[in-house]
Amino acid sequence: MVGRRLLVEHDTDEFTFRHELVRDSILESLLGRELRRLHDAAYDALEALRPDDYAELARHAQGANCVDNLLALAPKGVEHYLTTGSSYQALRLAEQALAEAPEHCQLRELAARAGWLSGKLDDAMRHAERWLAIEYQQGEGRRTDALNLISRIAFEMGDQDRQRAVVAQLAERMTSLEPGEERALILAALAQYHMLQGEDDDAIGFAEDAIELASELGLDEIRRSATVELGSAVARQTDRVDEGRQILERIAKESSAADDYVAAARAYHNLTSFLHPPDAEEAIQAMRDAAQRGGFESMAVHFYAFKRSELAMVRGDLKEALAWTVRAHQLGRNTRAWTELAFAEALLLAEADQADQVMPVLGEVGHLDAERFDGWPWVRMAEAVVHAR
Repeated sequence: MVGRRLLVEHDTDEFTFRHELVRDSILESLLGRELRRLHDAAYDALEALRPDDYAELARHAQGANCVDNLLALAPKGVEHYLTTGSSYQALRLAEQALAEAPEHCQLRELAARAGWLSGKLDDAMRHAERWLAIEYQQGEGRRTDALNLISRIAFEMGDQDRQRAVVAQLAERMTSLEPGEERALILAALAQYHMLQGEDDDAIGFAEDAIELASELGLDEIRRSATVELGSAVARQTDRVDEGRQILERIAKESSAADDYVAAARAYHNLTSFLHPPDAEEAIQAMRDAAQRGGFESMAVHFYAFKRSELAMVRGDLKEALAWTVRAHQLGRNTRAWTELAFAEALLLAEADQADQVMPVLGEVGHLDAERFDGWPWVRMAEAVVHAR
């Protein structure tokens, strides 16, 4: 086959097909049992040589019709990809295994988290809601974790009604809980909700309670998350800006040191709003670095571009600000971040005397439910621009 130039020895004893068409033709000519035996042999060889190549192992396990092998390696593989920042790869592997075992609770949870981190919000919500349904079927389990994730996904989708309903469930659930991990998690979730809504006093109260309880129980991840909410809410109070900034700086560094990159990225993101341009630029880059290491795609792409655009606005560089919004809002659709970027672009176009392009940009989000985004600052500003023009 080498002599006939069908195979190429690209390294010692390592061969590849010269063209994909050759490989496909050979695969199509094999009997089913022949192909299964090849996949089985490939699985055994790969497991011995590269046991952490979970994507290829899953492909060969599925090809060999070894569902047990696929389901055994998938959770470990998904968690591996999540911890190494490969959230989209994690989602693909989780969904590959879920095709064989749709009621696998752990895989549903992992798929939901991977979908959220990779910015695939529709997929994330579908998996999170199925995860919650499985938790209800199987007992208490980790229902609170599922509700917490659904709340966050709903926020990023701009689905405020769904988020409010879930938060109400969490608040009601907390009334019957003794001090423990679940109560600490709900307190942190309520702190985040109120912080995102701009209800700073409530956010501070819930965050302080969450931090106190999480500290007593040694729940560092929950404590770090609640501290991000605390710092963000405190910094928005005019007489406590420096205090809030110091809290965010401290928790961002602590989270990075603990490899808690989602908390670090969020802390740096919120911190940038309270810094002067030179310091803000450094924090924006730190946010992106943490987001990339954690596989937090929306933070590494959309929010990074949004922050770069905001920084350019502060500096008075309209051309750069517009360039960042144009680049970023083309990367995704039907999310809160994308919608805010579209409105920001419309405002910048109006300021740049390109009013004829404002309505086409706003028209891109015109098919969305207007009530879904009612009350957002960008919406009110964009509406004002349109009416003024």
